[in-house]
Amino acid sequence: MPYEYHIYKDAQLKILFHRDTLSKTGVEFLPHWHKNPELLLFINGEATVCSDEQRTKVSAGEIAVVDSNRLHTIYPITEKCEYYCLIPDAAVYSGAGSLPVKSSDPEIVRFYNQIAEEYQHKRPYYREAISGYVQCLLALLARQSSDDNMATVPESPKFHAVKAAIQYIYEHFEQDISIDDICRSVGLSRYYMCHIFKEVTGQTMLRHLNYIRCNYALSLLSTGKYNVAQSAYASGFSNISYFSKTYKSIIGNLPSADFQKSQA
Repeated sequence: MPYEYHIYKDAQLKILFHRDTLSKTGVEFLPHWHKNPELLLFINGEATVCSDEQRTKVSAGEIAVVDSNRLHTIYPITEKCEYYCLIPDAAVYSGAGSLPVKSSDPEIVRFYNQIAEEYQHKRPYYREAISGYVQCLLALLARQSSDDNMATVPESPKFHAVKAAIQYIYEHFEQDISIDDICRSVGLSRYYMCHIFKEVTGQTMLRHLNYIRCNYALSLLSTGKYNVAQSAYASGFSNISYFSKTYKSIIGNLPSADFQKSQA
């Protein structure tokens, strides 16, 4: 079961679309997965898109495709990269067939840019236009995949275990869990689980757990309704000193500073 669920606020479109920027020194892009495919059109810079064991270098003007339920992340190659992200609901995608991992076909890129333009301007009947462009985009990608004869790569046990560990972290990070608890939930030894987690995600399990906790604490502090201690305990930390030190290393500010900002 995927740990990231998408809420489509527009019931007619059932498509998520946004523009993102990543930099080498910016916020980390955590590995994650979901049941819907993800189409990324890069508009500036270069990056490596990792989808399970697949590593794909993508430049401006190219589309990277992340298949359903694949553990994926993005690593900038240039100092900064910008891209559009399109995530259609499974119902929209269901008839599209298999998709390639990458495309630079001018016609496919043109349809993607049309979608971006419609989202930006929201002219009359933009929903109908976007729905049509998305269907054409998926059909052309599926046709390319068919022409390329690309076989679907099955998920390896290693990636399955890492995804199970990440899901456990997301479901229990507010509790007092340990690395041993995570490993036991997956049914693997601490040594092996820590090894493959770092290999797959580029992070230790503790770093991943603390990243999730600190970002949740930030969301609580930002409301102004939770002080530092309350945010720490609600996020799974039991030691305020350790929380402040960890928060500073991940978020870049002391939690007290973010709380004071929320009170201004």
